[in-house]
Amino acid sequence: MPFRFLIAVFIFLSSIASAQDYTTVVRHRPVLWTEMDLVYRTRGRWSFQLDNIYRRQADDSNGSDLNILRYPLQQAFRPWVTYQLSKPVRVSLSPISLWWAWNQTSKSPLTIQRNIRFIPQILLTQPVGRSELVLRFRSEFRWSSVADTLRHPYDVLTDDLPPFTRRDVRHRLLLRWVQPLSRQGPPAESGFVQGSIEPLAYLSSRDTRLDQLQSSIIFGKRLSENYRLSIGYQNILTIRKNDAAHIRSLQYTHALTCTISIGNQLQKRPGTNPVSQ
Repeated sequence: MPFRFLIAVFIFLSSIASAQDYTTVVRHRPVLWTEMDLVYRTRGRWSFQLDNIYRRQADDSNGSDLNILRYPLQQAFRPWVTYQLSKPVRVSLSPISLWWAWNQTSKSPLTIQRNIRFIPQILLTQPVGRSELVLRFRSEFRWSSVADTLRHPYDVLTDDLPPFTRRDVRHRLLLRWVQPLSRQGPPAESGFVQGSIEPLAYLSSRDTRLDQLQSSIIFGKRLSENYRLSIGYQNILTIRKNDAAHIRSLQYTHALTCTISIGNQLQKRPGTNPVSQ
């Protein structure tokens, strides 16, 4: 899987180099990403987590609409089972997660697509003084329905929605640096800032490409023994090519992110909890 991921990265870089004779169209859209993580840690090496993800989006007007609450964008419920193999190595599995995604463009009404995901991942953590370097590899096996036009945006549980007929795999490789904001006291209590970059490769029987490039800067702080709040900015770059029209489209998504983590024993290190971050 990592080898195919590197192939997708190479294809992505090659496509940029070979698209100089293409007309480039750049579009922007602001969105809101919120997440609540419920974490339960045992006295041993196991831990369990449930994510509730909810996201909204502005109108498709190339960044001129700043109302990030205007339309729904995504809703998901994602459980995790985690095992700490060693101090630096942690493996996690989301056996089944349910996702609903809405799409709105200037040329089409609001549509919805459902998918089910099976997600294994491995996370490597290396302390560097009081800071922390994190490397995470995650694979998402997705079964999706076709997009369907809805008369009501939240009509997500009706029986007449299309079945899950499409399958693809997406590999994600994240590199993150976590820096405490104070030289005194435990890093989690003093607050921290973390920066990350994460390419996402898309693999299916029809296509192989680097689907997205995500980068973020997040500020976090432990509010109490069991609560932690993280707020930041994430940029998602998506590149598409229309070979017939010689058009290259660059879509920038600008996300205001907010995550609340609630747990019985949140770890002292700032960048290793929760699983999804």
